[in-house]
Amino acid sequence: MQYLLDTDTFIYWMKDNPTVISKVLRSGLDAIAGVSFQKQSSILGAFNSVKVEHNVRAVRKLAGIVLFLPFDDLAQEFFGRIKGGITPAVGLPWMIAIFS
Repeated sequence: MQYLLDTDTFIYWMKDNPTVISKVLRSGLDAIAGVSFQKQSSILGAFNSVKVEHNVRAVRKLAGIVLFLPFDDLAQEFFGRIKGGITPAVGLPWMIAIFS
């Protein structure tokens, strides 16, 4: 995994945004991942939308082709350290990709 995609990128991907899809596919599906809370948020958004069935199918389709990593205690603390400026994200072996 080289890219950890942000939530907005997943949303645009599920909405079939051609620019996002092109960039994701160019990077390769084996190079990207998401975090489990993104899938949870997407499912919630689908059930709160006007097109429930369509959007639930889109989430399930994406979940079937993308690796979603667990957002466990260690990951949560690491996220907080990076966002809080305590731990620099520079030099990490992955990057958060915003393809939108």
